[in-house]
Amino acid sequence: MQYQCFQSNELLEQKRKDAAIISGTSVFSALFFMITIYYMRQATALNKVDWDVASVTAGDYTVEFDTLEIFNKFKQTDFQRYAGDSIGLAFEKFICSELERILTEQVPSQGYENVSRVRIADIQFTYKNAVLIKLLTKRGTCIKNADWAGLKKADAEV
Repeated sequence: MQYQCFQSNELLEQKRKDAAIISGTSVFSALFFMITIYYMRQATALNKVDWDVASVTAGDYTVEFDTLEIFNKFKQTDFQRYAGDSIGLAFEKFICSELERILTEQVPSQGYENVSRVRIADIQFTYKNAVLIKLLTKRGTCIKNADWAGLKKADAEV
């Protein structure tokens, strides 16, 4: 048994129009999807910067270094500039001005800000606080990874 398929020209033309509409719609949908993904990636990059700035912790900007050699040099050469201040306060002011100078001169702009001079908000001198530094680093890692349960634990430990 053999069958032959006969279709009129009108039916073939209608099928071609339907296929063209379906193909055009598919291409439009793919382009729309690509543009949406591109926009979301760009918006997310900006949101990451905003979130990073909004969630700054002490652990993010904690610097640990040995001050004995720097302190001895400070007492011999720079202490006179801070007349009237205690030696501890004078040393804090000295360290602050030196770090601000170094950061302003040597750290390039990241492109998110318009800063002509780096300013340090606070300096705290501590003695043997490695445990606290490690806890603050752990807390910062939890924030970075959006581990909110871990953040609560880290806050409780701090």
